[in-house]
Amino acid sequence: MSLTDKNSDKVCDKLSGKGKPTKWEVISTQLSRARSELEEATETDYEFGTMKMTELRKLYDAEPFQPFLLHMANGRKIPVRRREFMALSPSGRTAYVYQMNDDSEVVDVALVTSLELRRNLANGKRDK
Repeated sequence: MSLTDKNSDKVCDKLSGKGKPTKWEVISTQLSRARSELEEATETDYEFGTMKMTELRKLYDAEPFQPFLLHMANGRKIPVRRREFMALSPSGRTAYVYQMNDDSEVVDVALVTSLELRRNLANGKRDK
């Protein structure tokens, strides 16, 4: 967008109440638009993973808690044996999963392909 763009002039006229906008007003308006577009794009990208986060939160908050597996995009399966063994980040983009031997995993929730309930995980039994 150039400094002589008519849309920029109209926006700046409304903002400043003056005739011809200053160079600073035009640049400021362009930056505001770019920031808004970036925020919208970021919100849209984040919403892509919302369904998985919602489903993960449902399993995490279920009463009574039932153990489950996180199926990852690379084919790995990460067991969540007890509620205390998983922590969800406030943004919902990351989950921290701990195992009985104190090993831990940082999971990118966007890479979770599915969730599977598994009753036998709580006892420490292996999957078949």
